[in-house]
Amino acid sequence: KIMLPDIDMTLFKEAWQAEVSGKYADANSLSSPFYTKYPRHRMASYAMYREGYVTQLRLRKVADGRKILENVIARKPDAEIRSEAYVGMALGYKAEGDAAKASGIFQMLTEQYAGTTAAEFASECLEGKCSF
Repeated sequence: KIMLPDIDMTLFKEAWQAEVSGKYADANSLSSPFYTKYPRHRMASYAMYREGYVTQLRLRKVADGRKILENVIARKPDAEIRSEAYVGMALGYKAEGDAAKASGIFQMLTEQYAGTTAAEFASECLEGKCSF
């Protein structure tokens, strides 16, 4: 019988609550220790994704957030998190005024991730109905 160690989800939960409360810097300071401590946990890539998203779109540090999102994609998480990371990157490009790069990512999402929430959002963005 294999016994797996308990995973302390406190950091993850506190990061989420801080983000929901609008305490974005606090959320990020809790996300990183979680995915660093538990890099193989199924929620590690999600925590990293949230950190990148918050950094780009809430703290307005677009380039820094994009690096985090690129690291999420490099981890090769499941398609749902990977597609969400791409959405975050596209929104960052849009925030910077680079509509061509944003549209390119949105187009890729509609083609390669059809049927996902990210692809639906990307399709709306391509139609000019994008809000964030």
